[in-house]
Amino acid sequence: MSQSQRVELILNQFYKKRIREKKLSLVSLLKAYADSKDGLDGFISSLDIIAVDQLCKSYYIDVVKYKEYHLSPENSNPSSKLEPFSDEWTRALHNEKSGKRLRLSKVAAFTAKWILKYKPINLEVEDNISPGSIDPKKRRLAASLNEDFALAHTFQLMNLDTSKIPDTVLADMIYHYRYRSFDERHFFIMLDHFYENYI
Repeated sequence: MSQSQRVELILNQFYKKRIREKKLSLVSLLKAYADSKDGLDGFISSLDIIAVDQLCKSYYIDVVKYKEYHLSPENSNPSSKLEPFSDEWTRALHNEKSGKRLRLSKVAAFTAKWILKYKPINLEVEDNISPGSIDPKKRRLAASLNEDFALAHTFQLMNLDTSKIPDTVLADMIYHYRYRSFDERHFFIMLDHFYENYI
């Protein structure tokens, strides 16, 4: 069995419900965020449900691959050794109730990675407004809406107090989210640092 076939099998067996729950949660959060964002009058927001569906599945593909490569399941029977990639090993690693959990920094980094890739919030200019007449500051705000959401959601997932984070650090994060290639390994380290210093 190839790695992609194994991942697909694990997703179907252990993560279908979690994918659906993450999608429902994200749809609700994304809609609320887009609707509540000040300074976007003149724009109509919509949500790309297919992108949300794909980003949730992609997130869990990353979770499965990370667990398979970096984690080992707890063995409930210490007298017998779990054979890696056996059915018992796989069940122990991926089971929703007793399986291994990822650190919050990894959950946040993987989630942000896929939000930034799929950019599920779409904005259109209202019909009665000329795009050239929109204030440049408002256009920049609209252009970075997905990045703003990804950052806010990152901090929410990690229960970080954003009032403790210096504005320069927040500006750097938005810049990274907007213009840099997102490398989740870099953000694992950065978000672990945030968790230690800004909780």
